Amino acid sequence: FEEYSKDNVHVFYKDQVLKGADPATFTYDYASSIASDRKLKFKDGEVIK
Repeated sequence: FEEYSKDNVHVFYKDQVLKGADPATFTYDYASSIASDRKLKFKDGEVIK
C-alpha cells in the first residue's frame, strides 16, 4: 500500500465533497488532518481502512 500523498488527499477531499460533505466545514486542511490522524492509506484514490 502506498501512503497517502498530497495528491491523494486532494482526491479524498473531492470525493467526500461529492458525497455531500459541506465544504464550509470539510475543508482541505480538515481532510488532511483526518488522513494524518487515522494514518489512512490511499490506493488509486480509494481510502483503505
